Amino acid sequence: MCKTSVPADADRCPSCGVRFAEDAQTAAAPMGKIRGPPPVVETVRAEAPLARSFTGPATTAKPARSPLQNRIDQLRRTRRESDRRIPTGDRKLLYRELPKLVNEVKPLLVSAKRIGLEIDDGKRIINDAIQAGKGRDIERAVTLIADARRTLDVAFVDFIGGQIDAFLQELRAAKGDAGVQAATPKLQEAVGRLEAGDYDAAWDRLQLALGTFQTDAKDFHEARQMIDGGDRLAREARAMGLDLRDAERLLRQGRESLDRRDASGALRFGKQAQERMKRDVPAFVQEEMRKARNELLDLKVRGNDLSRPIGILKDASAHVKQESWGDALRQIREFHKAVRSLG
Repeated sequence: MCKTSVPADADRCPSCGVRFAEDAQTAAAPMGKIRGPPPVVETVRAEAPLARSFTGPATTAKPARSPLQNRIDQLRRTRRESDRRIPTGDRKLLYRELPKLVNEVKPLLVSAKRIGLEIDDGKRIINDAIQAGKGRDIERAVTLIADARRTLDVAFVDFIGGQIDAFLQELRAAKGDAGVQAATPKLQEAVGRLEAGDYDAAWDRLQLALGTFQTDAKDFHEARQMIDGGDRLAREARAMGLDLRDAERLLRQGRESLDRRDASGALRFGKQAQERMKRDVPAFVQEEMRKARNELLDLKVRGNDLSRPIGILKDASAHVKQESWGDALRQIREFHKAVRSLG
């Protein structure tokens, strides 16, 4: 179906997911007598609809998943089911395994921060591992770091894979648009990098695909970015207790316009929501910064070690200067968590 070469013993294509009907002669041929590349097993018969390989009977109302979407689904299952073997009982091997795992996890944390992925579960597990290491419980520390690695992998695949999946649906709805053909190869690259665990490259390929699509669908993509950004800012503000009900209503209307392929309507609602948030959010952030600084002064008087809260508040202040209100609010929340950890 997709012209990809596959191993002779495969029962489905790793690229497009189609199942093969085994040819009796191919199955019986001795492997030593096969020359050249491994032969591809006979594919499904032409009269069988491709959609049935993915979604069951052709009468189902759900649209067939594309080959790329099937690869994302398979990757989600693989990441959730993966399990790293830990050399239990051998402390020397455990002490060698720990730095390897730490060196794998560190760049993932940097990547998560870069793309805006929330990884609270992973951070919690890593903190537990650090405590286990301090208590010289090396086996528990290694097990927890391995668990954190798996948790991070699952989070990256869910986050980036979910965005690729949503964009593929957007491309399907926009069939005929000039940008679709140019964007699709970049999405294929993004899925390939995601499968390889190269999350930075997968994210970059996705952004390139979005940019390509934007060239020929400017209003639609601008509205989509504005509404996505508005949703993120609204979530951060809501988490800090700011009521943005009017802006969120406009964002919902904008999202509904996107679903109807009404780019101009979505852009209009997105701009209105943006104006509402510009009116309310900056003043709210400035007030939260003032409260945080006052809290810092109170803690200073008590003689606490404030290096971490001070560093976080400096980051928040830098985001305020750049008018990155969502990032500033996220840092203020981190500041409060750091303060609570001081007891």
